[in-house]
Amino acid sequence: MVTIEPLTGSEPDLYDLLVLGGLPKRAEDLAQGLAPRDFLYGAHDDDGVMLGMAFGLKSDYFHHHTVNNLLVHPDHRRAGIGTTLMNYIIEEARRVGHGEVILDLHPARPAEHRPFYSTLGFEMVDSSRARLVLG
Repeated sequence: MVTIEPLTGSEPDLYDLLVLGGLPKRAEDLAQGLAPRDFLYGAHDDDGVMLGMAFGLKSDYFHHHTVNNLLVHPDHRRAGIGTTLMNYIIEEARRVGHGEVILDLHPARPAEHRPFYSTLGFEMVDSSRARLVLG
């Protein structure tokens, strides 16, 4: 079973996961990259192993959540972890009354992600963003 919970940003396994995903390799660069965020969630298995993470911003002014990064450990992809993380964020956005979830897609590889996000109901806004309007 996968459990989603808030992270502090200082978890050692988070750093390892982010490095696997090609993010900064120095801890101070990583901390700086995670700094502008309102949420940071981790997906863990029953043994506490981190399988994935997502972070982003909440805007009460514009009434939306923005997911800046979603990353699943390469050994655990296509096992529903990304879907579980995204569904958690979508439900959190609904809970606080936000009307949409925006995705910032990796600008070099946006086409890779389209099938995954479209199965969740997201539509492309432009080449590097997608959105889901919550009903």
